[in-house]
Amino acid sequence: MKNRRVRVIGLIGVFGFILLFLFHLHILKILEEGNRKLLETNDRYIVYQYLINSLQNLESRFDKTLILSRADNAEFYLKNLNRRIDQITQTLKTIEHGGLITIRTPLNLPGSDYLTKEIQVPRDMIDPGNLNDILGGFLLVIQRSKEIKALLQKRFALQKHRALTEKIKKQLRYEKFVITKDLDANIRRMTENINRIYYYDQQRVAAEKKDFERMTRRYRLIEYFGFFFLITLIGLEGYFYTQNLLKTNQQLNEKLYVDTLTGLYTRNYLDEKITPQDQSCLALIDLRNFGRIISLFGTKFADKVLKQIALRLQAALQESGCTLIHFNGDIFAVYQQEEYKGTRSIEQRIKWLKKLIEGQDFIIDGILIDLRAIVGAAQGVHCREEAFIALQEAKSNGKGFQTYQGAKYRRELEDVLKWERRIKQAIDKHQVLPFFQPVVNAESQTVYHEALIRIAEEKNSHFHYLCPGEFLHIAKQTGQYQELLKIMLEETFSQSRHLKKFSINIGAWEIKNPDFWNELESLIRKYQAKGRVTFEILEHESFQDYEEVAHFITRFKRLNVAIAIDDFGSGYSSLQRVLNLRPDYLKIDGSIIRKLTEDSTEKELVALIVGLARTMGAKTVAEFVENREIFELAKRLGVDYFQGYYFAAPTPMNQRFTPPPGRKVNRGTTGV
Repeated sequence: MKNRRVRVIGLIGVFGFILLFLFHLHILKILEEGNRKLLETNDRYIVYQYLINSLQNLESRFDKTLILSRADNAEFYLKNLNRRIDQITQTLKTIEHGGLITIRTPLNLPGSDYLTKEIQVPRDMIDPGNLNDILGGFLLVIQRSKEIKALLQKRFALQKHRALTEKIKKQLRYEKFVITKDLDANIRRMTENINRIYYYDQQRVAAEKKDFERMTRRYRLIEYFGFFFLITLIGLEGYFYTQNLLKTNQQLNEKLYVDTLTGLYTRNYLDEKITPQDQSCLALIDLRNFGRIISLFGTKFADKVLKQIALRLQAALQESGCTLIHFNGDIFAVYQQEEYKGTRSIEQRIKWLKKLIEGQDFIIDGILIDLRAIVGAAQGVHCREEAFIALQEAKSNGKGFQTYQGAKYRRELEDVLKWERRIKQAIDKHQVLPFFQPVVNAESQTVYHEALIRIAEEKNSHFHYLCPGEFLHIAKQTGQYQELLKIMLEETFSQSRHLKKFSINIGAWEIKNPDFWNELESLIRKYQAKGRVTFEILEHESFQDYEEVAHFITRFKRLNVAIAIDDFGSGYSSLQRVLNLRPDYLKIDGSIIRKLTEDSTEKELVALIVGLARTMGAKTVAEFVENREIFELAKRLGVDYFQGYYFAAPTPMNQRFTPPPGRKVNRGTTGV
C-alpha cells in the first residue's frame, strides 16, 4: 500500500513539475512582451522628443536666417534651412510609413549632451490620429517656412538688381511679419500638441505598466505557490519512501537475525547482538546423521526435522534463561549470558543437551527418525571460537561431547594450520614425490620395491624429506589427502616404468571411493602395470567394511594386480575373512618384528603367521628388519621376504630433488 502511495505521489510530482515548467515559460514570454513594450515606449518618447527638438531647431534656424538676412552670405543660411526642412520632411515620411531613422537627441546624462540612435520605427508606433495631427502641423510649419524663404529670396533678388524700393521693403516686412507670427503660433501650438500627446501616452503607458506589474506579481505568486506545492509533494514522497525503507530494513533485519524456518535466532544475532562475558556459556549441537536424512527423504522432510528439534529444545529450555539459536544447517547453539545458577557442571549440561536429541525418537509423517548429536561447549569471553574447537574435538574423540580444554586445543589447531600451509606449498612447488624401498628374499635379492610418499623441503641450504607419519593424518583433516594421493600415484606409476615390480599402499579412503578405483585402473592401463603392481591394503584401516575390501580385491585381481595385507597382526581381522580374500602377501607388522629377538611370544606369533600364509599359498614379508640378528631369526622362522634399513633405506628414483654435491640430505627415519 505504501509503495503504491509513493508511486502516486511521484507521478503527481512529475506532472506538477511539467506544468510548473510550462507556466514558468509562459511567464517568461509575458515578461519578454512587457519589456518589448517598455522599449517601444522609450523609443516613442525619443521620437516625440526629436519632433519637439526639430520644431525648436527649425524656429532657431528661421530666427538666424531672419537676423542675417542683410548679410552677404544670407543665401548660405537659406540653403542650410532648406536642407534641414528636407531632413525633417523625410523623417516624417519614415515615421508615417515605418522604417529606420537616425535621431540625434539630447540626453539627461552627466558629461553627455546628445545621443545618436538608430530606431526601427514600426508603422503603428504612433497612433494614426495623433500622427496625422503632428504631420499636418509640421506641413503647415514647413509651408510657412517656405513662404518666408520665398520672401527672403525675392528680397535678395530685388536687392541684387537694385530694385528694392522703400514701398516694396515695407510690403515685404509686413508679409514677413504676418507669416513669422503665424509660424511662431504654429510652432507653439505644435509643441503643445506633441507634449499633450506625449503626456497622454505617458499616462496610458504608466497605467499599462502598473497593470503589467500587478499581473507579473500575480503570476509570480502562482509560480511560488507551485514551487511550494511541488516541494511539499517531494517531501511527502521522501517521507513515505523513508518509511518504506525503514519497514523494509526492519524486515531484512528480522530475516537476518531470525530464522524463517524455525523461528529461532540466527548466527548473525549471536555474532552482532551478543557480547559474551566471563560467565557466558555456549554449547554447539551438531546433528551427526542429518546428511543421510536429506539424502533419503529430501530437504522438505529435513526441514520438518529441524522444526521438531527446535520445538523440543525450546520446550526444554523455556525457563532456563538460555537463548536458543539455529546456527546453520544442522547445527543448533544454546547460549547463556549470565552465570549459571544450577548445580550441574558444564559437562553435565552438554550431556543433558545430547540426551534431549538422542533420548527420544522423532516421528515425522509417520516415519521414525533416530538422531545422533555431537556437542561442544565453552565458557568465557571467547566462548564462540572455543565452542567450535570443542565441537571438532568431540567429533574426533568418539565420545560425542567435549568441553573446551584451554590452550591445548588452540596449539593443536595452530599446528594443523601450519602443516596445512606446508603441504599446500609442497603441492604448489611440486615437492611431493615417491621414495622406493626394496623388498628382498633370503639371498638379499630384490623382489620388488615399495613406493613411500615423501615431501621435500629445502631449509638452510640442504634438503629435508618429511615422512608420511608427520603429515598424512593432517592432510586427511584438511582435505588435502586426495590431492596428495593423486600426485603420489601419478609419480609412482610414471617413475616405476623400468622396475620389474613395485607396490603402493591402499587405505580406507581409497577403498570407500569407487570413483578412485577408475583412476587406479586407468593408471594401470596407461603405464602397462598389469602383473607388475601390488596393492598393500592396511589391515587396521580398511577391514572395517569387509564387503568393500572384497569387492575391491576381486576387481583388481582381474587386472593381474597382486594383493598384500599390510601391517598384518596389528588389527583385529577375522582369520576366516583373510583366508577368503586369498592375498598374495602377508606383511607382518613392524611392531612384532622389532621385538622378535626379545620376546618368545612374538616368535610364536610370527611362526603362526608363516604357517597361515603357507596354508593360503601366500608369501610373508617381515617389515622393519633393522639388523642382522632380526634378519637371521626371521629367516629361520620361515619368513619369505624382508624389508628394512638393514638392507636399504627408502631413496628417490627421480633425481629431480637430489641435492647438488656438498648438500646434506635427511631421508627420514622410518620406512612407512
